[in-house]
Amino acid sequence: DRPMLVYDMGCGAGYGCKIMSNKHPTCEIHGVDSIIQAVEYARANYAVAGRLQFHRINIELPWLRLLCRNDPDLITCFETLEHLASRDMFLEDVVAALAPDGWFLVSVSAVEETHFDAVTLQTRLTVADAKRMLQRYFTHVFTIDDDDFPSKDYYKGIRQLPLSGLGDNVIACLSP
Repeated sequence: DRPMLVYDMGCGAGYGCKIMSNKHPTCEIHGVDSIIQAVEYARANYAVAGRLQFHRINIELPWLRLLCRNDPDLITCFETLEHLASRDMFLEDVVAALAPDGWFLVSVSAVEETHFDAVTLQTRLTVADAKRMLQRYFTHVFTIDDDDFPSKDYYKGIRQLPLSGLGDNVIACLSP
């Protein structure tokens, strides 16, 4: 059996990957970000050979299937989806890359109403709108408020960690 394979898309400086690695030391975790300074920082401060690696890649390009050629068990995307101009292409790549029983765990900005932010040039999505978008790609899509959210007790422990964006705005996707 191989270790659980995890990709964190838009990992920033890698702190979230480090927390996942500490909490799940048998997992193989890959952090991915397009900002070279963030990736260099993550490599210098958190990389662990064979367990925790960081890659500089633009996740808006159709590369995900090549990077994730070993069928990741989990792909995470925290507070990143709204930054992408080509969300549909990204989500198509996520679906193609995931292991058949893989999970996609995503969070979006906690906003009251979906809107275009003229300052950041991003469309901020409500959790409900993000869930509807994700349902086009996944058979099972859950928010933390859903009674049938998978592993709800486990998630309650994770959400106490100091990870930006992890709160009530997390969506779990199964069965691409």
